[in-house]
Amino acid sequence: MIQDAKSANFNSANANTANSTTANSHTAQITEGGAAHGFIAPPLSASIFQQEAARLAPGTLRKEAREREAALAREKSRTVLLEKLQAFGPLPEHIDLALEAVIWEITDKAPRAEYLAELLLLFLAEEKVVFAQVLGILLKDAGIKVGYWRGEVTLSRFCQESQLALEVKITSTSRVVMKSEFTDLAHKSADGNCCSVVDNLTFLNLCVHVWQVFGA
Repeated sequence: MIQDAKSANFNSANANTANSTTANSHTAQITEGGAAHGFIAPPLSASIFQQEAARLAPGTLRKEAREREAALAREKSRTVLLEKLQAFGPLPEHIDLALEAVIWEITDKAPRAEYLAELLLLFLAEEKVVFAQVLGILLKDAGIKVGYWRGEVTLSRFCQESQLALEVKITSTSRVVMKSEFTDLAHKSADGNCCSVVDNLTFLNLCVHVWQVFGA
């Protein structure tokens, strides 16, 4: 009887050991299978918690700041000019609307002198005189002169600091002619020619000056 009990205990111990070995083997298989199928934690360096948002370059930040400042200056200039037009007094409706449209164009991000030429196509000669006179009064504080002569409307400005004279002429045939020249010969290029790029940007130069004066 004692021998049978010892034998039973020995067999039970062997069974427990076998079960433990089987369980460990099964756990190892699950772990290996999980690794095979990608169910493991990512490396710390690849964790989403370690990623940092890309920072904007200083140049980009400065550009965005300048664009915001320019937009605010254009908006303020537009408000000031529209108030000046409203306070000017009664005008023929089509001239009043045309001047309001010109103010919006001048304070646009990319103003076009050709737009003024398109408007002037609708005016008679005597109406162009009134248009030029009122526009000249509106832009007087910005140092921009508006003249009319023989069907042509001219916007001009002379900058004392740079000695640069700017002129935008809308001819009687509604063609836009832009001209710029340095009155001081020292500002001319080595070959004696003025900068043609300035010629192409003359109207924009005038508009930017309006933003700087009325949008300050």
